[in-house]
Amino acid sequence: MNYQYITFENQVPTVYFSPSRFNAIEIFFNLNRSIDSIKKEQWYYDLSAATGYQFIEDNGRQSTYRLQASLGYKFSDRTALDIYGQQSNIASTTAAGFTFTEVGFRFKWLLSNKPLFETIRVK
Repeated sequence: MNYQYITFENQVPTVYFSPSRFNAIEIFFNLNRSIDSIKKEQWYYDLSAATGYQFIEDNGRQSTYRLQASLGYKFSDRTALDIYGQQSNIASTTAAGFTFTEVGFRFKWLLSNKPLFETIRVK
């Protein structure tokens, strides 16, 4: 479950999302198979969906949704490729109440088996 409360002292809606009062409540559902939990030459995936309501200033409630999904393949311990997409209509993430859509792909390639830089820990 996710609850948001946002308020702005100055409302500048022509520049950015800035209501005097914004509330939203959502319930999420997640289904995934993490890249870290699989061996090489296997598929991984992630699906996240949410639905709820948002309340902008004194307006009535509005239905909201968020969808996010990815599907990928782990070629080796150092290489993976996935495609992803997401869409949302919640005002706090879209900046003006518009539907937001993103689609893309990621390629992961670790240059070496060991980190290139070591973390120095101070006691």
